Amino acid sequence: MAALRTSKKLGLLKAITTTPESKPVTFAGLTIPNPVGLAAGLDKEANTIDALGL
Repeated sequence: MAALRTSKKLGLLKAITTTPESKPVTFAGLTIPNPVGLAAGLDKEANTIDALGL
């Protein structure tokens, strides 16, 4: 997590990531505008949320 935060601060994440086209997902009768892939408990202290949002 520390490496991820540092990569975000240095701007390295934007250099190595691309933003795919998001397609809506329908699950249990709800339509979500994009797929969600973040596991519960991954960032318990919420100090890496900016880096995870890329």
